[in-house]
Amino acid sequence: MTVLKENFTTIYDIIQELKNVEVDGETMGYILKQVGMEYQMLRQLMLTLPIEEIVNLIEERKELK
Repeated sequence: MTVLKENFTTIYDIIQELKNVEVDGETMGYILKQVGMEYQMLRQLMLTLPIEEIVNLIEERKELK
């Protein structure tokens, strides 16, 4: 991931504020959806997480049906 030098301070400040308000997973999901990055984040995590974790999550998701 490349963060543009001029955006680093803004991004850092946003991350610090999210930590300060102790943002939870549901809220972070809402934020990702609002900025149009929900699918991209899912894909990125699917491609980088250990396959065993992905399989476990898929099985858990199937059980919710």
